[in-house]
Amino acid sequence: MMMMMMVVVLVVVVVVVTTSFLTSLELCGLMSSMTGYVVLCTYSDTVRDVQGETWHSHKPRILKDGQYLRTTKASSYLNCVSLCGLDNWCRAAEFNIYLSNCTTYDSTMFSGYLPSADSKTFVRLNYEVPETIGE
Repeated sequence: MMMMMMVVVLVVVVVVVTTSFLTSLELCGLMSSMTGYVVLCTYSDTVRDVQGETWHSHKPRILKDGQYLRTTKASSYLNCVSLCGLDNWCRAAEFNIYLSNCTTYDSTMFSGYLPSADSKTFVRLNYEVPETIGE
């Protein structure tokens, strides 16, 4: 019994040290109900700092039907945020909770937001302007 308690304590200590050593994200919105740290792991030689805000129960107001950068299956809202962070053109990412879809948009594809009970939208606040062809 004493041995098992020591193992559990050791695992907790390792997790705390690992998460605080690698990185921590400031939790906000719905994520604030979680405790501890969130670690995003990916294999990449570059590190991206993606900042934004969450619009709960809202989706982007699309200017033209069928216009988006990319739509794909996503396992979670956090996965959708990550997909937006990897795309230099992405300015908003809508996660449909019931379909588990992530749709990304650039700044010319939407204007404002509409109420939508089945959506969460990530709005990117920091980004580098992508290079355009011909400049």
